Amino acid sequence: MSGPDERYRSWRGVSQAIKTEASRAAKSGESSLTVSEQIVQANHDRFLSRIFADGEESEWLLKGGTAMLARVPRSRATKDVDLAAVAATDLDAAQDALELAASRDLGDHVSFQLTASRATGRGENQPGVLTRRLVFTGQDATTRWRTATAR
Repeated sequence: MSGPDERYRSWRGVSQAIKTEASRAAKSGESSLTVSEQIVQANHDRFLSRIFADGEESEWLLKGGTAMLARVPRSRATKDVDLAAVAATDLDAAQDALELAASRDLGDHVSFQLTASRATGRGENQPGVLTRRLVFTGQDATTRWRTATAR
């Protein structure tokens, strides 16, 4: 994609730049991910750009496969985004804060909204751990896609 200061006039321009860069990285061997996997990761990046827009003041911790991809670009693809709330006092507060962060307008012609929520955790392998699986759907002017499942 072009430099960070260049704005695209529509989601179509952003999407085309993502596809072009994914194809280039796949052809050059720069990425071990397929073009489709890179596009999914780029959509995750649009979501994460909102979540971490506060920089060091962010109240979120990135975990799991997406955290690994952020550190080691040649690691395996992942289908979800694992986040931990640093400051939230309970799951409802964490969900509200995440929903608010995901709704930020970054001028990239896409929006995200919470479309599903399900309590998880406290299984035998996670005693005392409370988690919630949240599904956020990304949407541009004409298309909706499931882009991020946060836990």
